[in-house]
Amino acid sequence: MDLETDKVKKFILEELIKKSKFGGSHTPFDNIINHLPDEFLYNKKGKKLIENAVKELNNQGWLLILKKRTGKGSDLHISINPRAIKEISAFLGLNK
Repeated sequence: MDLETDKVKKFILEELIKKSKFGGSHTPFDNIINHLPDEFLYNKKGKKLIENAVKELNNQGWLLILKKRTGKGSDLHISINPRAIKEISAFLGLNK
């Protein structure tokens, strides 16, 4: 595992947990990504890390990614898959 990718994955998961976004309670993808540190947002390598982290989280089944219609068109919305809470807690080190 790439340490930088893990750092981004942890940040995304922690933000979703802070906002209590589990299952049907979702938030626009940009709301989470825009809170990442500037080192990830404003360069090509950082954007690639974000893309890889989200892809890995989705492939692991930890994220639910939905395309939702909004007043401005349609956006991607994300939330934590409630069936993966145990694995996510172990990844974040919350099981002690």
